[in-house]
Amino acid sequence: MNKPWVKWLLVYIGGLLLLGGGAILLGLQDHILAGAIVFRIAQAFAVLWLLWGFWLGRNVSGMKTIGAMVIATLCTAAIAGPMLTSRSYSGYAIVLIGIWAMAELFVIGLWLIRLLLSGGHPIFGVARTLVDEAIRMKIALIFIIGVVLMIPILPILIDAQERLDYRVKFFLNWSLGGMSVLLSLMTVFLVCGSICGEITRKNIFMTMVKPVSRIQYLMGKWLGVALLNMLLLAVSGVGIYTLTQILAQQPVSNPTTPQIELGAVRYEVLTARESAKASPPDGMDFAAELRSRHERLRRENPDEYGERLTAQQRKAIQNRIIAQWYAIGPHESQTYVFENLQPAVERNLPIQLRFKPKMSKAPDDEMVRMGLWINDRPYPIFQGQHIPTEVANDNFHVMSIDPAYVDDQGKIKLRIQNVNLMAPEATFPATISFSPGSGLEMLYNIGSFGPNLVRSLAMIWVRLGFLAMLGVMAGTFLGFPVACLLSFMIYFAAIASNYLKESLRYYAGYSNMNVNLWEKIVLIWSALVSNVGDGKYWEATKIIIRLVGEMFIAIVPEFSTYNPTPLVSDGRVVSMMMLGESAIWVGLVSSGFCLLMAWLIFQRRELAKVTV
Repeated sequence: MNKPWVKWLLVYIGGLLLLGGGAILLGLQDHILAGAIVFRIAQAFAVLWLLWGFWLGRNVSGMKTIGAMVIATLCTAAIAGPMLTSRSYSGYAIVLIGIWAMAELFVIGLWLIRLLLSGGHPIFGVARTLVDEAIRMKIALIFIIGVVLMIPILPILIDAQERLDYRVKFFLNWSLGGMSVLLSLMTVFLVCGSICGEITRKNIFMTMVKPVSRIQYLMGKWLGVALLNMLLLAVSGVGIYTLTQILAQQPVSNPTTPQIELGAVRYEVLTARESAKASPPDGMDFAAELRSRHERLRRENPDEYGERLTAQQRKAIQNRIIAQWYAIGPHESQTYVFENLQPAVERNLPIQLRFKPKMSKAPDDEMVRMGLWINDRPYPIFQGQHIPTEVANDNFHVMSIDPAYVDDQGKIKLRIQNVNLMAPEATFPATISFSPGSGLEMLYNIGSFGPNLVRSLAMIWVRLGFLAMLGVMAGTFLGFPVACLLSFMIYFAAIASNYLKESLRYYAGYSNMNVNLWEKIVLIWSALVSNVGDGKYWEATKIIIRLVGEMFIAIVPEFSTYNPTPLVSDGRVVSMMMLGESAIWVGLVSSGFCLLMAWLIFQRRELAKVTV
């Protein structure tokens, strides 16, 4: 085990001395071009040979190995460091240094995990065996290398002509999303391959003859992959955070107005913002409007609308009321109140008004013109004059608002008027509307990027923990291909859970009223019997398909609900409450159910038969 490592170190030292010394000698003899070429060769040799050393050292443990690797990395950094001073090579130098750092952190972390699992407990022994197996298993190693390579390479793939905040968002989206997918695939293949392989090759007999219970065996497999995922997430988190800070220091796309892009990066991406949704002013009464509309509809259509509204009818009327409240006709105005903005005042950071106006009929120039008032004061003001707001139609826009506008109760009252302030008579005859919720909101800073990234990585780790336990359960009673297929089916269903729910809701023909479980059962049965009685057999079949689909989705955790990637890239907070809910429902309930099923199945499985 030590001989390949020693040979590598000797070749590394000898190669650096030979190539580095040759470059220095050529330079002293005024062969500048030849010396530069040899020096570039020395840099390439140092980088490539160091990466090969990480590969050789994946199975070597001990402080001597770690020390030699640290020294080799420092030597390589000293050799490749001058590349950073060259603009044409700086991007590639950052990539290489990023790969070195992540690979070295991974190897050091691997040594620490082995040290942590060196105790004599059976669970630790099984977990350590799985960690060692992961480094030897080719398919798992491919995903590990993919994570280490992907994150440092992503920055050089981004178009430098894009806005700086778009570049940072692109990197965060693809690095977090890509890392999550790669680690999810590695988790399933590793756990299923380990358990199914040991059962198929009968290596499990050697484990079961030792004082290791079946529940300890299953927990050991889960612990091993959980610690490996924790290490890879920590290494990836360091890489993502560091490269994000480097990206944020790059030149802006428009040098004439750098403060716009730099401000967007600082206040809209590298931050943790909470959203304040619009609410009606004190003078508006949605309940009274709902009663009024109910009475009018009841008079117009008494057969459909009775004395009491069904849940579906109530929801439909409420949606129409809200949609009309978010719509502003020509020369009309509407007021929206945003509450709980005290944290913005305490931190004294700008508040962002994020809105997406959409006109019922857009003018030729596709521009929306309107006037804004904040707390009954014209906004924005320049040299004492009210400046009209003119923005592109059907696009998101962000305006910064000074926190001094927040009143003593932590509120901001925003009035929007559909009028051309410069020429009111030229106001375009169309309605301006906003999507309820995300179409008009105020965002304020409550934290920083670093802790937000840590919470998002913790949430990803919880999801990976569920996948690991799911793979453990599948491996106890299925072969490797089918176990992977089942795990991936549940994984993709969990990712697309919200989409599947919405699709099933519109697929079958029974109402989706908000009723209790017993009323829903009666409702479904009535719809099923009615369709069969009317000869609508396909409609009845669709109801059964929807029912089975909803039952399947009900037992699958909602990964789409607990997906931190879009929040981090958009500078929105990944709250401790969201992390706690994920830990409870995905980490404890779903993973605990999989563990219980795995134990019940594995406890009753006969691993070997006695042949007489």
